[in-house]
Amino acid sequence: YLGNPLKRIGPNQYAVYQGDKVTHWLDGQKVGENTKFVPAMAAQLNLGIWLPKWAGPTPWKTARVSFASVKVWQYGDPGDVRGILTDDITNNFDAQGRELP
Repeated sequence: YLGNPLKRIGPNQYAVYQGDKVTHWLDGQKVGENTKFVPAMAAQLNLGIWLPKWAGPTPWKTARVSFASVKVWQYGDPGDVRGILTDDITNNFDAQGRELP
């Protein structure tokens, strides 16, 4: 299923779908596909240069990245239920880029 996981299937009846697969594309070419731990809910997309905490400090002082084009869409299937997640997620880093406790 490729859309919102909460589907209205009748009056006061809903079903929750689980993701089946995620396909990754780069410059119009399929570069991978995941079938494990597939989310079924829309999520925020973050693009940038960062390393996870376990990777240790970066070996460079300056980093630069540019993105020419990014396309993200959600399928508007019949029965899609909107507005489940409406609260803004607060930042988990301070103005200097340090992780907040």
